[in-house]
Amino acid sequence: RRHTRSRLLSRGLGDVYKRQHEYVDEVISTLNVNLEHKQSLQVILVQGPADRLKQIADSMIACRGVITGKLLMSAAILPPVHPLPAETTA
Repeated sequence: RRHTRSRLLSRGLGDVYKRQHEYVDEVISTLNVNLEHKQSLQVILVQGPADRLKQIADSMIACRGVITGKLLMSAAILPPVHPLPAETTA
């Protein structure tokens, strides 16, 4: 049976979606995979300072409906998704 966003939201995972919007500056991308038995796997790519990423992960893992969660960090740096405007010199 296919999962729909409304069914996921009704099981409490709406909080995860809300968190993604709360942390829109850090959330780069998400991947949702439908699994068996009304479960899904969600991978969320975030970027930012380590302490901020830990805060975001803890917030999402604590959401109702989340069975398990883990934060994996890498020292590799992504190019800025939203580059800062170039400084103008007068």
